[in-house]
Amino acid sequence: MSGAVEEGAKVATGVVNALSNQPLTLSLVVFNCLFIGMVAWSSYENRQTNTALIEKFLEQQNKAMDMLYKCVPQEKAEIPLPRERPADLDNPNGKIGDHI
Repeated sequence: MSGAVEEGAKVATGVVNALSNQPLTLSLVVFNCLFIGMVAWSSYENRQTNTALIEKFLEQQNKAMDMLYKCVPQEKAEIPLPRERPADLDNPNGKIGDHI
């Protein structure tokens, strides 16, 4: 196991030496890490905002549904259906096949 730890330490030492010799690369790595963190935080905040807006919209929709429900009479009324068309009357749309 100590061999793996020693090899890991050698790699880490090599990376640190390479980055210390090239400050531009080090600054780009730091900037990219900060940028990724900022994007993650921004998307989290955006999700929280969207969740709050959706909850408000649903609350308003529920209030509107309650108001509409109160406007409709609660007793069951039967809606009269129209009478059937007498068979001796012609088809109001013309004969079948006339439009072809």
